[in-house]
Amino acid sequence: MATSGSLIIRTLPGVLSRVASVGSGPYQDYYNVYDYAVAGVPFLGSISPDSPLTRSSAQFRKDQFDSAAEPGEQSLSGWWLRSQSSWHLGTGIVNSDVRLDETAEFRFADAEGVNPWTPGQLTLLRYPYLQQPTTGPTLCLGVEVGGLNYVLYTDGNKLGMYGEVLGDYYSITWGGSGTIQSITTDGKNWYASAADGIYWGALGGTTGSKLWTISAARVICRWVKGRIMAAVDSALYELVPPVGSAPYSLPTTPTYTHPVSSYAWTDIADGPEAIYAIGYYGTESSVLKLALTTTGAVPALSAATTAAELPRNELGMSLYSYLGAFMCMGTNRGVRIALIREGGNLEYGPLIETPNPVRDFVAQDHYVWATYTGAFVDGGSGLIRIDLSAPLPNGRYPWAKDLRVSSSNEVTGVTTLGTSDRLAIGVDGSGLYFEDGSDVEESGWFQTGRIRYNTLWPKLFKQFNIKAQLLGPVSIASIDASGNEYQLASVSTDNRTHDDLPINYPSGPQEYISLKFTLSRSALDSSKSPIFRGYQVKALPGGPRPRQYVIPLRCYDQEITEDGQRTGYVGFGLERLEAIERADSAGEVVLFEDLRRGTAVPVTIEQIEYRQSAPPQGAGSVWGGVLTVALRTVN
Repeated sequence: MATSGSLIIRTLPGVLSRVASVGSGPYQDYYNVYDYAVAGVPFLGSISPDSPLTRSSAQFRKDQFDSAAEPGEQSLSGWWLRSQSSWHLGTGIVNSDVRLDETAEFRFADAEGVNPWTPGQLTLLRYPYLQQPTTGPTLCLGVEVGGLNYVLYTDGNKLGMYGEVLGDYYSITWGGSGTIQSITTDGKNWYASAADGIYWGALGGTTGSKLWTISAARVICRWVKGRIMAAVDSALYELVPPVGSAPYSLPTTPTYTHPVSSYAWTDIADGPEAIYAIGYYGTESSVLKLALTTTGAVPALSAATTAAELPRNELGMSLYSYLGAFMCMGTNRGVRIALIREGGNLEYGPLIETPNPVRDFVAQDHYVWATYTGAFVDGGSGLIRIDLSAPLPNGRYPWAKDLRVSSSNEVTGVTTLGTSDRLAIGVDGSGLYFEDGSDVEESGWFQTGRIRYNTLWPKLFKQFNIKAQLLGPVSIASIDASGNEYQLASVSTDNRTHDDLPINYPSGPQEYISLKFTLSRSALDSSKSPIFRGYQVKALPGGPRPRQYVIPLRCYDQEITEDGQRTGYVGFGLERLEAIERADSAGEVVLFEDLRRGTAVPVTIEQIEYRQSAPPQGAGSVWGGVLTVALRTVN
C-alpha cells in the first residue's frame, strides 16, 4: 500500500478485463468500479455543472411536410384525426385506412336498415311490411294492368295478384294443382310452370289454362327474346309465339340437351345477341349461350356454346340481364356481376359472398337487388343492393345490405311493385312483403371500419363529434378489438353538430376501435329519418413514450473512481471510444446500464460526441477525454 500525502491509492489486484464485444450482453462489473455501461462497454460518469446528465421525453411524433394539393386532416397538428362524410361505396372494409384502400373514405364495415347510397348522407331505409302471409314457396313478379301496379305472386300451388292500392287483391285459378316452380310475363299474359307443364292466362283475368304438357322434376319458364324458353331438367325447349291462328308452336324435341343427363338448368335470361341458361351438375356449373340468327320474322336459335364457366363448387342458381350490358349471376355462394362482351361472351368479376344461395334479382336505375337469406345480425332475411355505376378498383361492385324482413326463411323472389320504385319480396313459407311508400325503419345502424390511423402503434381514443340533422335520435357506441360494445352517447337535440363528445371506453391504449351509429326514426312522424352527415374521431399516440438520455462519460486510459480505485491501462480509452463508434455505426439496439442502481434498458445511440481538451504528452502517456452519448429508449 502506498501513501501520497493524505490520499490513499488502492491498486486493483489485476488488470480489469478488456472491452467486451459490442452488444454482447450486460457488463459484468465484478469489482463494483464503474457507473454506467453502454453496449457492454463500461464508463465512469463525468457529470459536472458544465456537463450535466439529462433525462427527457424524446420526440415521438415526427414533423412532416404536407405536400397534398388540398388541405385536410394531414395538415393539422396535435390530434390524430379520422373523419368520414360519405358512405356511397358500400360495405366490406376491415380497416378504415385510406392509405391501404383508397375507397375506405367512402365505405363502412357493416350496416343494416340504412341507406348509404346518397353521397354525403346516410338515412333509414323504407320499411317492408307483410302484405300477405304464405305457407309455401313464394315467387313474385311486378306487372302493370290497366295503368295500375300489381305483383303476381305464388303461395305453393296458389297464384294471385296484389295491387299497390290497399285491399286490391284477387286470386287466379291457374289451371293446375301442383307447386308452381316459376312465373314470367310477356307484358300481356302471365305464364307459370309446374312439374306437369306450362300454364298461361291474361293479366287482369282470374283464370288460366295449360299451354304445354310435359312431365319433369324441374320446369322453369322465362319470356326472352319474343318467345318462351323452358328449362326441363337437362333440356332446353323453345315455344315460338303465335303464327296465324295457332296459339303457340309447341316443341316436340329439345332445342338443346346437355350431354350430362343429370344436369339441372336453373334459370334463363336474354342478352343483346343471345339467350343464356345457367345450370349445374355435381361440382361443375356454367352459363350456356344460344345465339340468334337475324333472318325471319322471329330470329331463330343457332348453336349452343359456353359463355362462362363458374369456379369449381360454385353452382349457378339464378340469372338476370340488365340494360343489355350486365348479366347478374346468383350462385350457391353469392353474386357475380358479368359484362356482356361482343359476341355474347360473359366476363364476370369477383364474388360478393352470401351465406346462402341467391335466388332472384331485380334492377332499377343503376342498382340491382339480390335476395339475401338469413344473413342479417338477428338471422333475418332480405335483400342486398349493388351499385352498377361505380366498380371498385378490385373489380367488385359496391354493395350493402338493404331491405330486411322479419323472417329468417329463404327469400325466393324480389321484384318492383309494377312500374313504381317500391320493392316486393317473396319469402318462402312466410309471405309477400311490400316496401312502404313513406314510412321508414324504426331503427338502423352502421359500423365503421377499424380506426387505426394506418399503424399498429397503440392510441388513446379521446373524443368524437358528429354532424347530423336529428329528425330522430342517434346513439353512438365504441367497439374494441375483442368485439365488446360500449355505449358512448345518445343525441337527439338538433344542433346539427355535436362537438367533442368523450370516448370513455375502451379505456387505455388501443390498437384500434370501431364506432357504431344507430339511427332511430322520429317519434312524431314515422316517415322522418335522421340525416347523418359525418363523424370525426380524435386520438393521441398511446404507447409508452420514449426517453432520451444525454450522459457525459469519462473515456481515459487510466481513471480513478470516487473511492480511490485506479483502473485502466494504456489504450483503454481508445478501445472504448472505438467500441462505442462501432455500436453507433451499426445502429443496433444495445443496453444502457446504470450499474449503481442495477437497471438496464434497451436503447439506440442517437449521437456521440468525444472531446479531448489536450493532446497526449509523448509515448506511453495517458490518453483520453470526455465522451457524451445521446441515447433513446426502445419500447
